Amino acid sequence: SRRQPRRRAHLAAPRLGGSLTATGLDLARLGPGTLDASFSAERSLVRFDSWMLAIGPNTLTGDLSVDLDARTLDGTLAAVVPRVSLLAGALPPQWRPEGSVRLEATLGGTLDSPSADVRLSAGTIDLAGQRVGPLDASLRLVDRTVVVERFDLAQGPGRLGLTGRYSLDSGRYTVATTGRGLAVRRITPVAIPLPGDPVETADAGKPAVIPLEAVFDLDLDGEGTLDAPRAHGSLRVSD
Repeated sequence: SRRQPRRRAHLAAPRLGGSLTATGLDLARLGPGTLDASFSAERSLVRFDSWMLAIGPNTLTGDLSVDLDARTLDGTLAAVVPRVSLLAGALPPQWRPEGSVRLEATLGGTLDSPSADVRLSAGTIDLAGQRVGPLDASLRLVDRTVVVERFDLAQGPGRLGLTGRYSLDSGRYTVATTGRGLAVRRITPVAIPLPGDPVETADAGKPAVIPLEAVFDLDLDGEGTLDAPRAHGSLRVSD
């Protein structure tokens, strides 16, 4: 009789998966916070299927896949920050901003040259008696260069616009800024105490009001490096 070939069994590709939960996180006074994450790995593909970092009501969520053989990245990132002041614990209480910010990003590229498309928006932001917003901005990371395609900030009838780029390798930057009808109205720092602050900071003596009131237009262009910055422009001030 004819001999039948033997069938060989193959071991399944090894897989690894798990989850991580951490509480009481405090990074550079950005806390206390919690972290929840799930991950898996199969062959050369590592996935962070979902993760969330929460600091009070502020959340940062996302997912990420890394192909170690192809050295490619693919993922998303989203930040919802209804209380910006909780992320400003390193600042003196009188100079902490209050307001809300949202960020959405798509991640890609390679481990050597990651890429990202970012959309940043904000509602009203209050700082030292000044109110600005809304903010609408669009940024990209491509070829190890951060490109600010749009940065539009409103302040009542005033507007501030900015475009520019910064090379992560050379440290060189270019920037163009235009402001119209921007106003400063009596700088009045107000202490915003956060959990973990020394008790006395909440009732510390408030800084004197800086009685500066002006409306100004601004044009500024710059090009150089962080070590040797260069810029030129004009500032027109009115009462």
